Amino acid sequence: MSIAWTTKAHTSQAHAGIVTDKAQGQRTSPTCDLFLRQSIRDNGMPFKITREPAESIEAHRQVDAYEGRSFTSSEDLMKNLL
Repeated sequence: MSIAWTTKAHTSQAHAGIVTDKAQGQRTSPTCDLFLRQSIRDNGMPFKITREPAESIEAHRQVDAYEGRSFTSSEDLMKNLL
């Protein structure tokens, strides 16, 4: 899944109007305000959107950090799995 988000200088001002709507006299929550401002700065989502299970995320982290158990043969791997 991929999400594209772009802003231009003139639309940034429109987004700023969402953050503080003086005409309505209302203010968004500080969390929404932070999200919108960071989205404009990043020219996209300010975080990675993922639907991976926690186990997969941990497995990716271990691979990136070269952690976890390694095996010298497929037989050793299969013995460990069973």
